[in-house]
Amino acid sequence: MKNSHSKTVFLGLLMAAALTGCGGGYGGGRYPVYQADVSEAAGQSLEARVRNALASDVRVGAQSLTVKAQGDGVIELSGNPRDVRARDLAIEITRRVRGVRNVLNNMVL
Repeated sequence: MKNSHSKTVFLGLLMAAALTGCGGGYGGGRYPVYQADVSEAAGQSLEARVRNALASDVRVGAQSLTVKAQGDGVIELSGNPRDVRARDLAIEITRRVRGVRNVLNNMVL
């Protein structure tokens, strides 16, 4: 009986460890969550965090975009993305940055 209980506890711990490893860093498993480290965030403006998040994904083409903080968590994106997919990805990434409440899309294709 003792051996059976030990196996059950071991399997439970193993499953918990496996599930814990699966959840880190991704919002729902589909898109990465773009949140700056707490110590890094303290020294960066919201605008800078958004720029860094956009630059971290080569599919966006961040060099062709302008990021402007309007205040109260509102970010304005402007510029010329490569295509519709890059535009939509830029908006999605911006929305996931900690502190962003709304995204104004002024990008022109």
